[in-house]
Amino acid sequence: MKKKLLIVGSIVLFLILIVPYHLNALNDGGTMIFRGLFYEITKLHKLNPVDFGYENGVIIKLFDKTIYKHFSPELIVGSTKQDVTDLYTVNENTKVFAEMDIEYRYKMKKISLKEALEKKKISMETIWGFMDEARILNDGGTILYKSNTNILTKDTFYLVKCQKLDATDTVRYKNENYYFGLSEDILSYCNLS
Repeated sequence: MKKKLLIVGSIVLFLILIVPYHLNALNDGGTMIFRGLFYEITKLHKLNPVDFGYENGVIIKLFDKTIYKHFSPELIVGSTKQDVTDLYTVNENTKVFAEMDIEYRYKMKKISLKEALEKKKISMETIWGFMDEARILNDGGTILYKSNTNILTKDTFYLVKCQKLDATDTVRYKNENYYFGLSEDILSYCNLS
């Protein structure tokens, strides 16, 4: 009898520890927070105003320490290259360049950023929409973005969106390209013709 009582008591204690006792639903598109005695699970489902989609992810905390964090989509910065390489052509006036390898991870699949852009898995508007604006230059609208390490990536990198006006034609831009880099020095690429 004592053995059955001990088993039933252990099961009840286990259920108390594992079953969430506190649920929060945030008004951001559907994010749910589940809390147990020793853990917290946040299931992100947040509206993204840039591309009118959702940001999804999971954060698991055990004893108030984050043990797992995954956001979808995610950019992973790799090794740097000697030269800046052409990744993608947006249109006849706009190209995307990078001075390092960048991978794109979505739903646990990893592909190069070049392939993700070509297959329309992600757009440049979505990428810079997830980033923090660092500076706007007074050359026609060039914007430097810094990665937001809480949303799109674990790595710090910069993206510059060149919009430099041509001195001879105030209607056309001289350079409308995007450049990925590891420092603010990538602004110098906007000065190239």
